[in-house]
Amino acid sequence: MNKISYSQYSTWKTCPLFWKLRYADNIRIDDSNLNSIFGTSMHRLIQEWLGDVLFAKSLVYAQSIDLSERFQSIFIEELQPHIKLENGNFLCSREEIDEYYQQGVEIINFVQQNSKKLFPTENTKLVGIEVELDHPLRENLSFTGFLDIVTTNVKTDEYTIHDLKTSRKGWRPEDKTNPVKKNQILLYKKFFSDMHGVPLDKIKVVYYILKRIVVQNGLYKNPRVGSFIPPHGTISINKTWKEFSQFLDACYDTEGNHITTNIKPTPSKSNCKYCPFKNKKDLCTVGVK
Repeated sequence: MNKISYSQYSTWKTCPLFWKLRYADNIRIDDSNLNSIFGTSMHRLIQEWLGDVLFAKSLVYAQSIDLSERFQSIFIEELQPHIKLENGNFLCSREEIDEYYQQGVEIINFVQQNSKKLFPTENTKLVGIEVELDHPLRENLSFTGFLDIVTTNVKTDEYTIHDLKTSRKGWRPEDKTNPVKKNQILLYKKFFSDMHGVPLDKIKVVYYILKRIVVQNGLYKNPRVGSFIPPHGTISINKTWKEFSQFLDACYDTEGNHITTNIKPTPSKSNCKYCPFKNKKDLCTVGVK
């Protein structure tokens, strides 16, 4: 059975040829970078702290413990397999690692001190960390994914899906309207509802944007962690599902097999900048340098 993740859909939206090479042809190139490694490390640390400390012990204790050493340990562990590249060069410099580490500590401190607002525990239970989604789409085809954090309010029976996103300076207005960015949590909401029988109007969603760099503008203080709640009513969910279905129809037949005919690249500076195939002329000849 073929499994589809949200990254498949976002890759296809970026460039259909990129999707074909990576997922249909299964050509794998290690495109790990310091940003993605930092993001994984932040996810692990915050999720561990939520599950083992904030929801397991007390708010006071959760806010008081020093997490810097634990973050350092996780960050180094995630870096280790990728630090040296195949060509003998290193993925990043020691100065860059130190810079990202310090920025991570600032994010963690902010989350701890603002945990009562970000992750309220009153009347709230932690449903799970990395909650798995496994939702059938059509014959021999299913969607798979993991929800970062899910909580439920025991008084209102409402669920909240929390999604962590690391970012250099935060999401700009165009990021918040970008379907590839905002649709992920909406699709997750639909599948969570279908799988667990929870009405859509009983599920809230929120993105937490973890900023490495905070730029202060004028009189308004720019927080280290920002929140973004996209429109997530029935109309928005249906629109998201329609867009995702276009991907399914273009890339998979009724039996769940890949469709690779009429797959064309969509080169642009933004699409090609971080593409791992941009220097592979035997695979893509139209990439924008």
